[in-house]
Amino acid sequence: MRGAIGIRVPLNRGITWWWGFGLLIAAPALLLALFGLRAVHAERLEREEQLRRQQTQAARLADAAIANALDEIEEKSLPFESDLRKRQASVGPSVAEAGGVTSNLPLISFDRRGLLVFHRERVYFGDPEGQAESNLPPTEWSLATESLIEEALASEAQQLPSRAVALYSRILKEEPHLGDWADLCIARIQYRSGSQSARDRLTSPAWGRSQGLTPSGMPVALIACAEVEQLPADERLPFAALLEQAMENLRGGRWWLSYDARRFYDAQLRSLLESAGSNAHATEDVRLDEMAAVERMVRNSPPSRRDGATRSFDQRDGRAFLFLWLPSDDNPDVWTGAAFSERDMASLLDSVLSPLLGDQPYRAAIRGAEGKILWGGLTDQERSPHAEALRSISGWEMVFSLSPYATGTGRAEALWYGLIALLVAVMGFGFAMTVRVVRREAELARRQNEFVAAVSHEFKSPITGIRLLLERVAGGRLGAEENTGEYYAAIGQEIARLDRHVDRLLEAQKIQEGRREYHLAPASIAETARSAIEELRPQAEARDISLDARLESDIPDIQIDKPAITEALENLLDNAIKYSPSGTRITVSVGVADGQVCVEVSDQGIGIEPTDLPRIFDKFYRGRRGDRHSVRGTGLGLALVKATVEAHGGAIEVTSAPGEGSRFSIRLPIENGGSPDG
Repeated sequence: MRGAIGIRVPLNRGITWWWGFGLLIAAPALLLALFGLRAVHAERLEREEQLRRQQTQAARLADAAIANALDEIEEKSLPFESDLRKRQASVGPSVAEAGGVTSNLPLISFDRRGLLVFHRERVYFGDPEGQAESNLPPTEWSLATESLIEEALASEAQQLPSRAVALYSRILKEEPHLGDWADLCIARIQYRSGSQSARDRLTSPAWGRSQGLTPSGMPVALIACAEVEQLPADERLPFAALLEQAMENLRGGRWWLSYDARRFYDAQLRSLLESAGSNAHATEDVRLDEMAAVERMVRNSPPSRRDGATRSFDQRDGRAFLFLWLPSDDNPDVWTGAAFSERDMASLLDSVLSPLLGDQPYRAAIRGAEGKILWGGLTDQERSPHAEALRSISGWEMVFSLSPYATGTGRAEALWYGLIALLVAVMGFGFAMTVRVVRREAELARRQNEFVAAVSHEFKSPITGIRLLLERVAGGRLGAEENTGEYYAAIGQEIARLDRHVDRLLEAQKIQEGRREYHLAPASIAETARSAIEELRPQAEARDISLDARLESDIPDIQIDKPAITEALENLLDNAIKYSPSGTRITVSVGVADGQVCVEVSDQGIGIEPTDLPRIFDKFYRGRRGDRHSVRGTGLGLALVKATVEAHGGAIEVTSAPGEGSRFSIRLPIENGGSPDG
């Protein structure tokens, strides 16, 4: 018999499959994918160019809209000089509201002498000389009024309360502008004299709303609040309402004050409120910092143009302002204007640009000269390189978000990518199937070669022995002393050995087809193991391997197919003998544990590789270590053992390591639930 067959046919099948996959699937899919990518790229470029034209047009429209909005503000809100003169002594709304601006937009004026006035806040920087021109209230009185004021103050200082009250009463009647101040002084004198009614008058919140001024121009409300400093801490609580009212009107711009005075009184009132147990207005007024920033920017770059409006944008110290200036019609040295903070600019730009850009497939933002985003909120990662300069404000530009074709896909593009992904998936699936087919064919061919070689070896050995014995008997070459019966007995043993190989192949075929039958009957597993040991002992002794049996007593009989279990144990012992070197020991143990009969076959052989352990019970599979040690076999033994054990309702396990031997453990239930028909 020949020892092996080649695997030319499976390899040819694999090669044919590779060529078929390449010509029918991979090549057309790659061509379609390349054409699809080229079409997607061309369409993307066309759409991006179209989007760029749309963005340029949108920037021009936005620039015109911003310019129109600023023109309207300059026409309707900035020319308010006549209103300023009419309302410089009024008690009503601030001038900014009278000028038509209803937001918190600071309206300002600036003259060449350096006087900067915040009209809504009623705060000024610089020297307020020439009040009529600067729109500030008067602080000068007639000589008779000045004399009466000095006499009243002197009487109060000399602790002449009656005379002081009489003098303040005359001031109250003769000078209405000083009426609130005189009334406050009378209440203060009477309170210090112990009058309870005067105490109620002095703590009234109405003082906090007073528009009256002292002779020096200081608000009466602030003088009333200063009385709190003269009181102990436990008597300040009744003044809390007055202090809160005064602070509210101070921050609301009710009185004209210099910037330094405004900041000073704001700090003083916050301190008094805290001492009176009130948490109102506990934080600093952020508008004071904004006014200081505006003042620095205006003095750094003051308005100078007299032939029309001036628009400028400035940013420093973390703040940014947009300034609009118009020259005064009445005074060539004065300009009126508005200062847009970042908040005001964002509000203005939002009202102008949101309706214009709201339905576009991209987002836009307005950026200042130093890269600061003034409107739109785009981050650096979201912005595209495309930007359009705006003419309405020097240094401003409109930037746009990344193209939607760079961050997303349109419907047509998505369909192309879907097709390409499908093609790639088909190629991947075809490649995986090809690899699997080729590997399976190669593995099957290898197993077939090994199986044929092993079967040829197993069959050739007994056949060769039979042929040699028959030639000796038939040729008459037996000696007188040799017994012919012994030769015939040896021939019979070889024939039985050959018959066992045939039966094993047939049994494997039955198991694979599901036709193997088992006949269960009560039997002693210990006796079955002992029988298998005695059957294989001569083979072990021939290789100088000892067989030890460790059989526990009182092992109950169980339902088994004794010939099948015997053959399974013989297969395990046969493998142990084949893979064990001379001088080693093989141990067979039989016992009871966890309601099961346990049979273990342990050897001191070459062991099993970890990669081979999961597959050693597969049909025709043989570990690599067996090939390296020239151990022949069909790869059916362990598969038959597992099939037999599982047919009896049991399980088989193996633990092994290279060079440390192997241990096979069979567990059979005492109450056997196996099916006799396999």
